[in-house]
Amino acid sequence: FVEGAQGPVLTAVTMAVGETLKGEAGASVTFRVHGGVIGRYESRVIGAPVFAVDDDAYVFLSRARDGAWWPVGMSAGVYKVQRGAVAPPVVAGVTTATSGPVARGDVRRRVLTPSEFAGVVRLLLARADPSTGGVTRRPGVGPGRGGGGGR
Repeated sequence: FVEGAQGPVLTAVTMAVGETLKGEAGASVTFRVHGGVIGRYESRVIGAPVFAVDDDAYVFLSRARDGAWWPVGMSAGVYKVQRGAVAPPVVAGVTTATSGPVARGDVRRRVLTPSEFAGVVRLLLARADPSTGGVTRRPGVGPGRGGGGGR
């Protein structure tokens, strides 16, 4: 969809909520991402997450002033689940180390199972400021499904 006559192309993504790690959520949630397809035209935005039907992901969401939900940090706020393990974004890999910088190719980076990932997030949330962000896992994404989008 397009906001306003000359606005950017956006996609509304609706996901069923399988697990909420912080805050409250209903059975599904709809959020926006930059880019999408309108007719025969496609708009892509570098760094914006792309979702497909039946995607399963942990999505960190933040509410904008207009009330719409957006992934925090675009793709950095989306951790897709693949074959039972959470695939971290390329840049911000998950590490088994508790301190120090993490570089591309660091041997401490590894794929986590969904329960391991949720445990790490809960641990970090317990240490964090309670007024920041929210995390929800949403299986079954599908642009064009439900309230106008994927999850």
